[in-house]
Amino acid sequence: MSTQQYANTISKWLDCNVNEFDLANLYGDYSGEKEFGRAVKYLNISRSSLSFITKIGIENPSVARGNSVKHYNYSKKHIIYCVENSLSNLQTEYIDVLLLHRPSPLLQVEEVAEAVNALVSEGKIKSFGVSNFLPGQIDWLGKELKIEYNQISFSLSDFGVMENGNLEALAAHEMIVSAYSPISRLFETGSELCTLLNVLAEKHAVTPAAIGVAWVLKHPLISSVIIGTSQLKRIEEINRALTVDLSLEDYFKLWEAARGTRVP
Repeated sequence: MSTQQYANTISKWLDCNVNEFDLANLYGDYSGEKEFGRAVKYLNISRSSLSFITKIGIENPSVARGNSVKHYNYSKKHIIYCVENSLSNLQTEYIDVLLLHRPSPLLQVEEVAEAVNALVSEGKIKSFGVSNFLPGQIDWLGKELKIEYNQISFSLSDFGVMENGNLEALAAHEMIVSAYSPISRLFETGSELCTLLNVLAEKHAVTPAAIGVAWVLKHPLISSVIIGTSQLKRIEEINRALTVDLSLEDYFKLWEAARGTRVP
């Protein structure tokens, strides 16, 4: 998209009262943050009215980064480099929430803590969290750092964390839990679920995708969902999920259809 098209998309989200934007330094082959930063500057709106979340740690094979293999880098030097780079690309003095994108078997808690604590003390990041970390990994990291935010995959096509107790274990840390990919593969999970989604969409006068998002948001331990779309019409359609209050039985009908069997 052009900068103006990108700005129009951001404006559409703002019109829907959404002001939190989820980013990562690797998106767009490490160009996404810069494009987003240009669009925000083009809009000329107050930085304090927006919330930026960005993720670091995944290093994809990339000519731009000089990487030959996908890996994770959580050295103190690299964390500070990534944050400084994100601040420059986003044209901002601070990041609202910094997340470690995925856990690494080589992550050294003390080294991560040194980098994050330094960045917090300098005002370059306001809060810290993780993405895709399991409860045990959060326990381990939390010995050295205050973890305030967590992103997990959660939807009608990926609800394992709800059945294995991990969602409650994560919420027990008193952090904000946000669900990404809330409608990913939603219409590939079987005809019974698709039929039910369409029936409920008609009942609530919304799209089937909005019903899928409403199902995720009904869980009391999910604070928000992350939606990835630049289609202006779809932004409006998905946002209408906030108007849907699924009945108790409809919630469980969807879960049963997604499972293919009765709930546990």
